[in-house]
Amino acid sequence: MEVIKSVLELIKDSSTSWGQKISIFLTIVGLLIIVDFTLGITYDFHLKNKIEKIEKIHRIKNLYLKDSIKIIQIKKLENNIFESKHYSELISNGINSTYENVKSIQLKTDSTDTTSVEIPKTDIENLENKLPVQTEEKSNERNYIWMLITSNYGLAILAPFMIFLPLYDKSTRSTYGMFGWFASLVAMSLYSIFITWIAYKIPLIHDFPVYNYLLNGIIHTLFIVLGVSISNKNKN
Repeated sequence: MEVIKSVLELIKDSSTSWGQKISIFLTIVGLLIIVDFTLGITYDFHLKNKIEKIEKIHRIKNLYLKDSIKIIQIKKLENNIFESKHYSELISNGINSTYENVKSIQLKTDSTDTTSVEIPKTDIENLENKLPVQTEEKSNERNYIWMLITSNYGLAILAPFMIFLPLYDKSTRSTYGMFGWFASLVAMSLYSIFITWIAYKIPLIHDFPVYNYLLNGIIHTLFIVLGVSISNKNKN
């Protein structure tokens, strides 16, 4: 409680500049997100809300059993609720899918190094009969990490310099400097997540995610060029 009071007094203080107030606010938001992601507070609320909505839809289904059109619409709502994800799920899925992609690449390179062994044809046929039929995995799903990087590659390049800024910039080692540094990281993260969310609104192009990655990079480049040109005009 004392920490909260001191932060509120710092924000209310007229001598505190707006830049410092925004830095403090973003720092608090960042800390809350870290705590929430770790403890899963809003995730539990999201899951509870999801279950309640599904239960209500099941009750509504019974009222429209004879109306096929309504049932189709209700099923669409049900699927939308099932597919809705918490922000922590999106981040976790993105990290996991990237790890699986890297792991699969490593397995492919390892398999090319193995020596070939001749197996009798009869043994191969027996194995094929015993092994279950496996369907090919979908390769047309967009990877969250690649979507994040391609739609924010400028910030991705800047991120390492920002993370290690206190190591080579003495001005950021002060109290307000640390607030500003952490607030900048939070602002960059929130902006990147928002831009990635917008990028996902673009439909999958020809069922090939690489086209979406390229489009993300082109759009981001256009915004960088536009920002630089506006900045140059303001200087002149």
